[in-house]
Amino acid sequence: MTYAGLPAVGTLPLPEIKFIPTAAENPGRRGPVELVFVHRWGVNDWHHEHMDGVLNGFKNPANKASSHLIYAGEHPAVASDAGRCVQMVKFADTAWTEMGDNVRGVAIETGDQIWEGADPEGFARLARIVAFLTQQRFKLPVHWQRDPNTHGNCGIARHADGGAFAKSRRDHELAGNQSDQPERPGDDRQQSGVHVDAFEFGD
Repeated sequence: MTYAGLPAVGTLPLPEIKFIPTAAENPGRRGPVELVFVHRWGVNDWHHEHMDGVLNGFKNPANKASSHLIYAGEHPAVASDAGRCVQMVKFADTAWTEMGDNVRGVAIETGDQIWEGADPEGFARLARIVAFLTQQRFKLPVHWQRDPNTHGNCGIARHADGGAFAKSRRDHELAGNQSDQPERPGDDRQQSGVHVDAFEFGD
């Protein structure tokens, strides 16, 4: 996939964010954020082109999957999804995304059109989101980390880079071992449908 004439990253602001919580998470983290994982949601996997299909999939803990952020892009398959960005897991908590690397990463699930060459503005805005998370939020190198499974390797990675690493660790995280995660106090902003300033949620 290639793009020609992408909008300059700095010309696109961060999208407005909406928080829709999921129980498919572990409270807290056992270490610092070292990686930003970028995924495509994959229509064949979810059987939905609509972003709500992805959200509903992540709301159900039985699916053993979730993401911190879901971004549809600017020219998605379903026009009403254009520009939508939802946070389902706070950055201080652990999403069920990348098997053994869950505890080290923040994940962004993104619309397929971004990766099929059909959404240049969505690709550029996704780059803006990733730049914010790496450079401002977590102070990570802006570097494509092709070996994210090695401890200490920090930066940006695709889902495929992490692969099926440390399945036993993933099973430990998902199958009844959440008690070793610190409980976090409630936050009166944790209400589904509450709009907050872009990317200020998730402290």
